[in-house]
Amino acid sequence: MRTIIHPAIMVDGRGGSIKVDVYSDTHLGNRQVAEDMLRDDISQTIDHGNYWMHLGDAIEGILPNDRRFDPHNVTDWAVEGWRESRIIECQWERMRHHFGRLDPTKCLAFLCGDGKHDAKAQVADVRRSTLDAMGLLGVDGGVAAFMRMRFKRGEASGTKTITGLLHHGWFAGRKKGGKVNNLVDGFLKWDADYILCGHGHTPLAVAHTPIGLSPHGKIEQHKRWAAMAGTYLKTYEHNVTGYGEVAGYDPTSLGVIQLVIRPFASDTRKRLEIRL
Repeated sequence: MRTIIHPAIMVDGRGGSIKVDVYSDTHLGNRQVAEDMLRDDISQTIDHGNYWMHLGDAIEGILPNDRRFDPHNVTDWAVEGWRESRIIECQWERMRHHFGRLDPTKCLAFLCGDGKHDAKAQVADVRRSTLDAMGLLGVDGGVAAFMRMRFKRGEASGTKTITGLLHHGWFAGRKKGGKVNNLVDGFLKWDADYILCGHGHTPLAVAHTPIGLSPHGKIEQHKRWAAMAGTYLKTYEHNVTGYGEVAGYDPTSLGVIQLVIRPFASDTRKRLEIRL
């Protein structure tokens, strides 16, 4: 498992916050991807000056020898790449076309997929070279990573540390209840203030609130959040039959989710917030 450390993130005073736009499962190269929505969401991230991350499956990454590959589902801009036997390179070029608009210094993490899309050997080399060209190798989280952020309010102030667990996704499932259970069970495995994952194409969030003793011997509650990010891959599209439709998957909820961190909030319940 990898670790990503951000040693000094500045916020504006005790009430200061950062907003992190969490992208995942963009599957670029598939005809069913809502690229116009992705372009608009990236513009919003830029306009608001938000931090950002990507939780994996940035490209479709399905090769012609894969049983799920269907040339009719290859988006128009990737057809030429497929015919020239460079479909993976073409898809990563498209990823850079979109995400290269964003500030690389505000990228907190960039994960890869689960092995079915962008983690295969012949895909991984192109992925790595693309992230290198974008200045993102330092935040390459692999499939899963602990990420520690240390916040400051000024040169003389103290610091606050927030630790998250990022994972492309260790489960999926058809029912939202099962996804919620798996998210909460993540706190049995990982000691983190929050857990973020992708893969399941279902934006949802659940609070986990264990209690304990404060240093002063008082009962206190620790509010943690676990969330699954959404996708830009539609299950159903006009005149296209994808593998999700064949399997009878539910229609996906599209778009970005947002993590808000208020590290110095006096009310600890408000230090973390997930916006869907």
